[in-house]
Amino acid sequence: MSALKHPNSKEGLLAASNWETLTVSPRVLLIDDEPAAVLPLIALLRHLDVQSIYTPDMEAALDQLENQIDLIIMDWIYPEYEGNLILETLGNLGDAELPPIIIYSGLESHHFEIPHHTTHMIEGIWKKPMRLNEMAKELNRKLYFGSKNE
Repeated sequence: MSALKHPNSKEGLLAASNWETLTVSPRVLLIDDEPAAVLPLIALLRHLDVQSIYTPDMEAALDQLENQIDLIIMDWIYPEYEGNLILETLGNLGDAELPPIIIYSGLESHHFEIPHHTTHMIEGIWKKPMRLNEMAKELNRKLYFGSKNE
């Protein structure tokens, strides 16, 4: 994932002064079977000028991957499966360039059984509930200033 330049950063201001248009905002795919759990996150993303796309399950999420997605934030527990099935499915997409993934769950991180061949896709694990100011700081860092994996 190439980091977008935040409009208030030095690079963003230089780009604007060179008449380059900064119209592309990051897109985050949210996968969670409980809509109420992601409402604060959707509001935060809107505040950060980030487009959010909410999907309640893996099938809907896979359909969204045809669009440009910069980051995936996913829950781990679903009624019929766990997040490892989503990771396994994403890992088997072959040559598709996938965005980094953040697991956002109420479980402790030692409860996750992440398939070995998908660990490189995981950008981080956030524990629910997470303070909005901490989320904002992490999202700004990942979406506008690059990620730890770059």
